[in-house]
Amino acid sequence: MAVKNNRNQVKHLKSGGSYSSEELRFLRLDDGTTVVHSADGDIRRPVCAAIDVHKEILMAAVCKTDTETLKATFYVRKFTTMNSDIRSMALWLKEYGVQDVCMESTGKY
Repeated sequence: MAVKNNRNQVKHLKSGGSYSSEELRFLRLDDGTTVVHSADGDIRRPVCAAIDVHKEILMAAVCKTDTETLKATFYVRKFTTMNSDIRSMALWLKEYGVQDVCMESTGKY
């Protein structure tokens, strides 16, 4: 799968590879999704998501954990608070098979 870094150069994700913190800052899928791999983890659900609610944006993250290797991969994407983008976020979450989501917001959002 190809990704673009901050200089709009395409980088290919290493299969099962790990990246330095600096490299992770610039890895993006074509749709703007950031991909992050965990070092190791404690699995509660193999697929879940989190949404951080702000006034004008929603930051969503999907966590998919390989039940064999216990390696978690995080897909992070920004959405606006417009209804059409919220619907896009719902479809994006559904594409990853998300059934459990937690949301966080400070304030009235």
